[in-house]
Amino acid sequence: MPAARGHDILPPRHAAAPYPLHGRRAGRGHGGGETLERVNRLTGQRRVRFSPDGTAKTFTLPEKGFLSVDYARVVGGEELAVASYDAAGGTVTLAAAPAAGTNTVEIGYTMPNALRAQVVKMRYAETFSGATDSRVFLYGDGANKAIYSDLDYDGMPTAEYFPDLNEVAVGGANEPITAMIRHHDRLLAFKPDSAYSIAYDTVTLPDGTVTAGFYVRTVNRDIGSAAHGQACLVVNHPRTLDAGGIYEWVAASGSGNIMILDQRSARRVSHKVEQTLRTMDLTQAMTFYDKIEHCYYVVQGGVAVVQNMENGAWYTYRNFPATCMIVYRDELYIGTEEGTIRHVSRAYTSDDGAPIAAYWESGAMDFGLSSGGKVSSDIYVTMKPEQGAHVLVSVRSDVRGDCGEVLLGQEQETPEQPVSSGLMTFKAMSFAHFSFGTSRLPRIRRLKLRAKKFAFYRLIFRSETNWSTATILGADIKVRFTGAIR
Repeated sequence: MPAARGHDILPPRHAAAPYPLHGRRAGRGHGGGETLERVNRLTGQRRVRFSPDGTAKTFTLPEKGFLSVDYARVVGGEELAVASYDAAGGTVTLAAAPAAGTNTVEIGYTMPNALRAQVVKMRYAETFSGATDSRVFLYGDGANKAIYSDLDYDGMPTAEYFPDLNEVAVGGANEPITAMIRHHDRLLAFKPDSAYSIAYDTVTLPDGTVTAGFYVRTVNRDIGSAAHGQACLVVNHPRTLDAGGIYEWVAASGSGNIMILDQRSARRVSHKVEQTLRTMDLTQAMTFYDKIEHCYYVVQGGVAVVQNMENGAWYTYRNFPATCMIVYRDELYIGTEEGTIRHVSRAYTSDDGAPIAAYWESGAMDFGLSSGGKVSSDIYVTMKPEQGAHVLVSVRSDVRGDCGEVLLGQEQETPEQPVSSGLMTFKAMSFAHFSFGTSRLPRIRRLKLRAKKFAFYRLIFRSETNWSTATILGADIKVRFTGAIR
């Protein structure tokens, strides 16, 4: 089998993680040696390289109380027979003395391992190591600490080597790390009510060893991430969920890095969908950015709040049972609690056969004059030509019909009028909307929807079919202003 990331492929029972490496001299009682790799939390397996003198058969391991001796071999060469070993004394005796050399004999053994649980109980991961992604940070066990992987003895990055003491504490111990995301050459770490920036540097230990160091700096003391593992990079800006809204993190300095304590780093971008977000449990929400369609999703309880990053529009999906999402070969797929995988595409005209109810309503428009006395009779709707495109259009004003009395809190809705812009197709043909249109240029339709003496005006588009799609490109409303002449 080929080597993986610079490691030999071990037999199945040893393949869980690489052995940490230790260098020692040969002979009982010699002791000393140099730690070449620290203890790996993932495994109790160890390996030691010795420099034999050509006469000694007994080698002293750096630890006592080991469970087994797994192998003995010449580095890069043949296996060596183990005559006996003493777990209590920490020694291994070979059948024959190996030839003299420097770091030429390697012995592998297994110790009891109580550290593996610290790794496997972590729920989330993020890659980071300054300007590269050569280390894996694990977090999500309910503590304020993250543990990270390291390079092996050959200098190769590996996600199978988590040395003991490779950990970074973020903020106080009373709140857990909820999210991490790399941004440029910083790692952003979030807690329920705070945010931090982690920078990579090197540290020289008292023995002269140079190792990686990660320095934590506070960025925000009020806003963080309420949802676990849901920090999302959207158009190169991290986003998190907190305080009932969506926050986008931006650099407050010219460096481009989010690295200083500045409340302006957190920018609330969800004002238009606040009411919907407040009905959702954001601590249980899932976020995803579809970089193909440029859409940002926040999903919880079958409801998805989506922002189109190209035009800034927000919309809401109902009956959207996603628990996970992925883009595979430029197509969007979701996973559900039932264990099913569903393909999400605009090419489908129905929701697994059921009609899709689409509804859009504008805000209350006053056309620059908040008082009454406005009249509208025509609307010009521009639609994209699509097969069987069909939309119902209506308007709503603050007056009731043509009467002069204004009823506060009550609105009058006009009868709906259909507008269609279909290409000719025989698929699910409906003669009520039959069209011989073949042009793919946008089409403008004039609708006569009359509203009189209104102060505020709402435009409504609605469609509920399982046989067509429709795209509104724009709408122009013809409005006349009236006044009194004395």
